[in-house]
This record gives sequence, structure tokens and C-alpha cells, in this order.
Amino acid sequence: QYRGEDGKCVHIPYAAKVPDVARVKSWTCLERNGSIYIWYHCDGEEPSWTPKVIDELQDGEWTYRGFSEHFINAHVEEISENGADVGHLNHLHGPGITSGSDLRHIWESASGILFTHKWEADWQPYPPPDKQFGAMTVDMDMHLFGHKLPMSDVKARAIQNGPGVVYLFIKSRIMDVVLVSSITPIEPLLLHYSQSIYASRGTPTFLAKLVLWGESVQMERDITVWNNKSYPAKPMLVKEDAAIVRHRRWYSQFYSENSPRFTTPRTSLDW
Repeated sequence: QYRGEDGKCVHIPYAAKVPDVARVKSWTCLERNGSIYIWYHCDGEEPSWTPKVIDELQDGEWTYRGFSEHFINAHVEEISENGADVGHLNHLHGPGITSGSDLRHIWESASGILFTHKWEADWQPYPPPDKQFGAMTVDMDMHLFGHKLPMSDVKARAIQNGPGVVYLFIKSRIMDVVLVSSITPIEPLLLHYSQSIYASRGTPTFLAKLVLWGESVQMERDITVWNNKSYPAKPMLVKEDAAIVRHRRWYSQFYSENSPRFTTPRTSLDW
């Protein structure tokens, strides 16, 4: 048995005495919004901030409705930056979700042509003292044969909590949900991405499941791109890509001189 606060081994069933050196590394943990978070800092620093409290989740007012996960071959910053890349939304995510995630066919399929999404979005960092957070706002309409569908307007708001956690709130006339996303590096250029969806008590479960499925379809379109592209340190950008510049400046605060790099030699089995 191990003691949680410091990792000290306190009991070995067959031993009369536990050696003082028997211990494992302990990690600072926080239970919040229905999740357990572990603080990791490459310099061993103590937590300097925590994820924002979402009252509906913390109080149990909204309930869990589903989960999805993906493994992605990409730079650690790629997924987070996607929220600031507003220019790709109407192209990559314009075709309706019923056209699937195969980028070779989404604009050629009948559903991709007839059923489309129209997006408007922006990304901004929080001002100090909440500089660890960023916010994305999205307005999306659904169109059929080029005409907007009644009651199809969806408003979304995402809160980026540092480099690894995102709360995406989606609100319409018929539902109120939040997707909790986590990005965890597994090894260089391999990321684990998970999404859990919570919904208000008035939101039917089938609608929450539909949102989760739709998010997965859209996510897999992005993954196809991420798995087959490089991540240039100094990309060619235009004026309309200003949000990407803001995001990269914001994200840089989470690096330090000791941040692992692709070329960093491994000297232990620590992940």
C-alpha cells in the first residue's frame, strides 16, 4: 500500500518492515467538474493555476451522456491551435456530417453538397490575471439546398484551460451541452484525445449522442490533416490568420527551457 500524499510505501503484506526508500512519485491531483486532473510540470514546479469551475458539472446538475477518444500523430500544439484556425472551418467542416470524414469525398457526396454548415468564429486569450485561459466563440447555421434551416442556429463557446483541457459549450433552442476535452501526450508526435459530453436535464440523450457523434466525424476530418502534415515553427500566414498568431503567442507561456523536444534523449522510463 502507498500513501497518496507523498508516494511512501506503508505496507508490504509479507514484510515486517517497510524500507524508507520504498516510494513512488506522487502527483498533485484535483477533482473538478467530474474529472480528475494531474498536474505535470517539466521543471517540477507546483501548480500555479487550476481549470475553471463549471458549476453545472461541479454541482452534478448536468449529467454524463457519452465518451469518445482518438489517438493522433501530431505536434502537441496542433490540436489546441485548431480552435484559432478559423479559416479552415467552412472548407473542412462545411459539408454536413452525414457526408462522413473521408476528405476525398465530403464535397462530392450528395449530402455534402445539399446539407452544409456555415461557420463564423473567433479566438481570443483571456486578459491577466487569467492569462492561462483562452476563449473561442462560434456561430453555426445549417443549410439545405443553400437555404438556412429554421431553428438550426447553434452558438458555441469554448474555454481553453491551458494546453490540455477544453470546455466546449453548445447551446441551441433544443439542447444545452458541454464537451470536456483532454489532450495527453503519449510520446513524441503521439497524442491521446478524449471527449466526454454532459447535458442539461432537459436535453434528450439522443441529441447529446448525436452531438458527440457529429463532433467525432468533424474531429476525424481534422485528424486526417494532422496525421499528414508538418508543424512549421514560422508558417506563412495572411491577415485573416491573426487568431493563429495570437494563439501561438498565448501558448508559448506553457513552454520552458526544459520542455521536452523531439530530439531530447530519453534517460528514464518517465513518460
